[in-house]
Amino acid sequence: MKRFQSRYDRIQQLRHQHERLAKTEVASRTAELNVAIEVEQLGQKELRGVQQAAAAQLSLGVTGSFLSNLLANVAREEQQFCECRKQRQVAEKRVEQAMSTYQTVRLELRTVEMLVQDEKKEHRLGELRLEEKKQEERSANDWFRKQSSATGMLNSLAENELNPQDKHRKEESL
Repeated sequence: MKRFQSRYDRIQQLRHQHERLAKTEVASRTAELNVAIEVEQLGQKELRGVQQAAAAQLSLGVTGSFLSNLLANVAREEQQFCECRKQRQVAEKRVEQAMSTYQTVRLELRTVEMLVQDEKKEHRLGELRLEEKKQEERSANDWFRKQSSATGMLNSLAENELNPQDKHRKEESL
């Protein structure tokens, strides 16, 4: 049988490459998301710490300038926490986009693989049909060869077994 070579092989290789790149992108974006979640959690802890310290200072009684510094620290920590939350949300969107891209690329790869499988199946069936046709031709040739050799043998036997009168006539003619 001839070695199968699909016309979609190059496309399939490119789709595999795209799939690997998309997988890498998903992994990278997931790592970014994990870092953003950790940073957000740290920011949340710092905010709670500053809020608790501010609450403790307020219970002791503070002056105006100290109170404004305390409130500025709380506002700054809240702002940093909001930034961390935004970064996490952006990272989540990037992961979703990367996953969507990966799923699209994966679907394209599966489609090309199905085309290659169909093409391979057709090739195999064509090769089997060709092999069957060759086998039938060989069988027919063998049958004709046997028939012609059997006919030749019958003719020679028939000539040898002519009745005696025919033999006599044959000898006279010579």
